[in-house]
Amino acid sequence: MSRIALAALVALLALPAAAQRNASGNDDPARLVALGERLERQGELTGAMVFYDRALLFDPAYPLALRSAAANAMARGVPAEAARYYSTWANAEPRNPEALIGLAGTLIAQQKPDEALALLQRAEDLNGNRGRIAAQRGIALDLQGNTAGAQAAYAIALDANTGDMVTTQRMALSLALGRQDGAALTLMKRFGNDPESAEVRRTLALIHALGGRQADAAQMAASLYPLAEAQKMRAFYAQLPRLTPRERAVAVHFGMLPGGAPIVTAGNAAPPPPPAPAPAIPTGPAAPTITATPVAPPPPRPAAPTPAPARVTTAPVTTSPPVTPRPIAGNLLASRPRIWVQVSSLGDASRLGVEWRRIRGAAGGVLAGQLPYVQRAGATHRLLVGPYATEAAARQAIAALKARRVDSFINRTPAGANLVPLTP
Repeated sequence: MSRIALAALVALLALPAAAQRNASGNDDPARLVALGERLERQGELTGAMVFYDRALLFDPAYPLALRSAAANAMARGVPAEAARYYSTWANAEPRNPEALIGLAGTLIAQQKPDEALALLQRAEDLNGNRGRIAAQRGIALDLQGNTAGAQAAYAIALDANTGDMVTTQRMALSLALGRQDGAALTLMKRFGNDPESAEVRRTLALIHALGGRQADAAQMAASLYPLAEAQKMRAFYAQLPRLTPRERAVAVHFGMLPGGAPIVTAGNAAPPPPPAPAPAIPTGPAAPTITATPVAPPPPRPAAPTPAPARVTTAPVTTSPPVTPRPIAGNLLASRPRIWVQVSSLGDASRLGVEWRRIRGAAGGVLAGQLPYVQRAGATHRLLVGPYATEAAARQAIAALKARRVDSFINRTPAGANLVPLTP
């Protein structure tokens, strides 16, 4: 845990006394949420939840705490927990479309497109953000097997957010899901000036696989993943053309084949959890109470109460100034067995500095204080951050990066492995 996180948690130990002074204004939920968001900017997701939970002790329906707690749960890959927070937020503010959009996102993450679409329609009726609703609707329609409807939704989202990279790639995948992989590849040409982007190559590999070009997909997998993961991906790609439209959509969006077995392990923090019963959906102008299905409580957090049902949003994360990397330092780091997080891999070592600057900028504060290291693997240069004391800590970082749409995965270096620091 960072010194900032430790100091914040030490401050929290004084909160029982502070709670007695709350009526006089010396402490309030807004301050607690601000402290939690400060921790999130340092990548301390678990520590941040302590403050959100404490804020909800003071006011169980405080929207800012519910929003931040929900976003935090999504970043940790627990959409069912996030749904509880979103549900509470929707009950507290029944005409706030953002709560409904967030709750829909948790349902999509649990592969419940029908329920998600109903919530998105309700959010649209309340004049919610057009682009966000359309982007979510596109994924839900893809999961229903309605690729034409999904592409119409993505087009609306792109009209609202021109050039958005994530939505553009989702549109391309939807075209490929609809057996229009030629159009998908044409759309992806707009990223032609960024051929080393792992996200672009991962999408292109899926498009090639959906189109039956297994050799092209496998070649890209070899440059994206370690050997064992690349072999899994080749088997995964080979099955895509034989799936039903709905099965293909689940496979592409969640990396899971029929039967629920997770296949895509390298680009995801964790496979999505098995679908749980969905919360009741508000209907009609009165927007009746939303009741979230009880979910097993999350692992205990220090001094944290069990929260009331809650909702999810994307908590704001401040982007740290980009670092201008220098050439790779000459000294080698001989490591004992260690746990790292791999954020990219390139064939051209001269581009490592540019790649690190791009990733750190996209990651916001998640990688603050981290120095990148380079691991040689044949002709490939793997970009790593760490090392982390435990696998749990590494997975927490992966979840935080995923929330910022930065793909990463665990890389375990053997004893004696030589790593080269990329000194900023």
